[in-house]
Amino acid sequence: MNINLNEPCRWLSDSTNAENEIRLIFYNHWEKLKDRLMAGVSEINAWRQRLLDEINNYANEQIRVLAEDYERQRISLDVKREENLDTTRAYCGIQSVVLFTELRNACQSIEFQVAQLESINTTLQAIKVITISEQIERNKLEKIDTTKSDNDQNKPIIEHTNDINDHTGESRDQHIKLASSITIETASHSLTPESSNIDSQAINDSNKSTENILNSDDSINKCPICCMIFPIKMKHDDRSRHTNEHCTDD
Repeated sequence: MNINLNEPCRWLSDSTNAENEIRLIFYNHWEKLKDRLMAGVSEINAWRQRLLDEINNYANEQIRVLAEDYERQRISLDVKREENLDTTRAYCGIQSVVLFTELRNACQSIEFQVAQLESINTTLQAIKVITISEQIERNKLEKIDTTKSDNDQNKPIIEHTNDINDHTGESRDQHIKLASSITIETASHSLTPESSNIDSQAINDSNKSTENILNSDDSINKCPICCMIFPIKMKHDDRSRHTNEHCTDD
């Protein structure tokens, strides 16, 4: 293949120094481009020669194997020939046409194997030229793959953060519920009488007072002792029983 290696103009006498300077810059670029071309051509030619040498060596080896196999078959065939010649002489000596005819037919029907050739798949390390347009396309694909990989890596982090926030919210709700429970329970214990010497009349008066409060307003929804908010479905009798339990002796 003929490659255009004609040198570009790098200096003209009728041009300005600025123009010749630009020409020289591009001439240097051309020299670098030419050097890379020649280096690539040399590498390809070296690969081709190396491959040709490998092919020649392999072909010569296969020819040697084929010749050796032929030689073994040739020796075996020569031995059979001499054996049948001796037999032929014997039959001719007794003038037996029938036996000779049988011997001749047997010699003609002799079968023997020969070496065979077959195609095999081998690994060939080849050189491929990657053009500039192919390099640009590869760079685009690599950038797309890199962007996709970054997005895939960021997605689990966001999801993990959301999981942490969700768990934190659940934990916060649990703390609130626990604190409310402790407050109610503490208030309940603090208001429970600890002594059995409290005047029974005072207890009865308290019970009557509580009953009067509950009976006076059916819409009451909070215990007047522990301030617990009654559930909406809790009946009036159950609310009264709850309030009276605060004033019951242990």
